[in-house]
Amino acid sequence: MSSLRFAAFDPRPVGAASNASIIAEANDGATLLGIEVTIPMLAGSCNLGNLDHHRPGDTAETPSATEQAMSSPILPPKGATVVILKPDCDSIGAAAVLANRMAGRPVSLEIVKQIGRFDRLGPAAGRPSDEVIAIGRVAADTKKPLIDRVRFAQEVFEGNGNAD
Repeated sequence: MSSLRFAAFDPRPVGAASNASIIAEANDGATLLGIEVTIPMLAGSCNLGNLDHHRPGDTAETPSATEQAMSSPILPPKGATVVILKPDCDSIGAAAVLANRMAGRPVSLEIVKQIGRFDRLGPAAGRPSDEVIAIGRVAADTKKPLIDRVRFAQEVFEGNGNAD
């Protein structure tokens, strides 16, 4: 079990109440870490910061959220809420990397690099590995709870996930 909580912001106007609840439950944002939260008002509520590479001035060389999660010397405190705006391979990957690092579980640097390269360059990066494809497919499965998508990615990063 992760020592982090995971939530997804809803960018639609009808999601305002849900977003406010997520912020309030995270000690009014004091223990809220964003991953690719690109809506300024919501990003501003992430008091622990926002792992993002979609800001003005960022380039194809800016590390992806997953790469930032791997290289960050600071981890969120236990019980913090990690909030994602758009669950995709990079954002779910970043959440999984944080969870594995906090739990002392292994993380494949090769998969981190592959996610980063594919997220930054898209199809120009070539065909992604089976592991990256698997994380991307599970990340996009809105029928699965967010925590299950993160757990799957955690296992893939450890070499235990079924990437087929």
